[in-house]
Amino acid sequence: MSKKRKVMIISPAIEDGGMRGLGKVTLALVDGLKNSGYESYLLTGAPLARVNKRSSSNAHKATVRRLLDHYLLEGFESKALCNSKPKLLKILLRDLFRVLVLGKAGEMPYERAILTQHQPDSLCQLKNLDVLVNFALIYKINRILPKRLTAMIVFSLANTLGVDTIITASPFPLKKPFIFHKDIKVIQYVHDIMPLNIMETVPKSSERFSKDITICLNNSDLIITSSLNAKDKLQSLDPSCNPEVVYLPIVKPILKNSADSTGLLAQHNIKKGQYILSLSTLEERKNIKRLIEAYSLIASQTSQKLVIVGGPGYGYEDIKKAYLSLNKKIADKIVFTSYISEPDKWVLLENCSNLVHPAIDEGLGIPVIEALLVKVPVVSTRLRSIEEIAPAGCVTFIEDPYDIHDIGSKTMLGINSKKNRRQSLESGSELLSDVFSNINFTKRLKKVISSL
Repeated sequence: MSKKRKVMIISPAIEDGGMRGLGKVTLALVDGLKNSGYESYLLTGAPLARVNKRSSSNAHKATVRRLLDHYLLEGFESKALCNSKPKLLKILLRDLFRVLVLGKAGEMPYERAILTQHQPDSLCQLKNLDVLVNFALIYKINRILPKRLTAMIVFSLANTLGVDTIITASPFPLKKPFIFHKDIKVIQYVHDIMPLNIMETVPKSSERFSKDITICLNNSDLIITSSLNAKDKLQSLDPSCNPEVVYLPIVKPILKNSADSTGLLAQHNIKKGQYILSLSTLEERKNIKRLIEAYSLIASQTSQKLVIVGGPGYGYEDIKKAYLSLNKKIADKIVFTSYISEPDKWVLLENCSNLVHPAIDEGLGIPVIEALLVKVPVVSTRLRSIEEIAPAGCVTFIEDPYDIHDIGSKTMLGINSKKNRRQSLESGSELLSDVFSNINFTKRLKKVISSL
């Protein structure tokens, strides 16, 4: 019986921001590798106490996993990181010694007994992971060490584990060593190059991302990305680049029962089919300020409320000012929910009349896909990324996202034409359910890995 091919996932998204955003890429990769018949290793960098392999204490192991779970959820803001700087330095030096001299990686196999005793958010989602590799501060040393030295450490770690393929969950610059481990393949997952052209990226971060993405493109065996839109952007950056498009799985979960759904709607003082939904971070790029101003133009023409879901981001103060400038009658028809849980998000999606997504720029437009999966019509900016995934007849397009009159009129058109879109929404939902299914993602992922 042949051994399973081992693949190591490097996921800076988990360490830097918890199990949100690009952390979902990690979850998709873990599940996809499992379904493809590969053995999956996840490299993270929590400077936590290690599991004593000589100890059979499930309680001790569960304690470490609780700390690690909090770390995966909260990143560097986690209360699990209570070590002093000297102690962190000691841990880092110990890890370097373990990898480069002793050849030990600090891996922690996933015992199912521990997972059933412990009910974590992120570790539970990573149920299909075979081994978690804890190498303290791996992403921080990437920023302070020469790129080739960082790569040598990572490749040595992969070699120690018997890994033959490294796949990143977001761009991670790995300059291939001159001599060592040439047979280890590198796949870079690049969701988008948006940090190069969005306003909220500070110049220093933009410069670093530019350098990192160049290294990624020049030192990988394969680039995969999440959309044709992202592929076009990458090829405009480097015409010789030929990424493979692997659509991430987006699957509608089993929703709450009707009583729970009614309670959630009542909590926000809204009714089924009687509100327009906006689902995104409250930031300038998502155009929420102009959405509020556009809604103020049509509020008297419709009984529909505007429900805005999302936490504050870049430009939030301008959004807040726009809302506070409204007269009370209009302001009372706008509901801010702030950040909500994933199950609650789907409840709000399934019960709204329309999703309005007037973004100025968008990598793929996941809220649009999610709305169409539950057969909710969409009003969205005409962007390359949205046109790529929008089935015919399901989306009303905003032609100018800077024109509040265009946003307002298209929102009204979306509300009034819902009944005429039922057939399109039925077929569109079926189409997207297939394109963004777990099965399709697994097939594409297996194809690109086996091609190396």
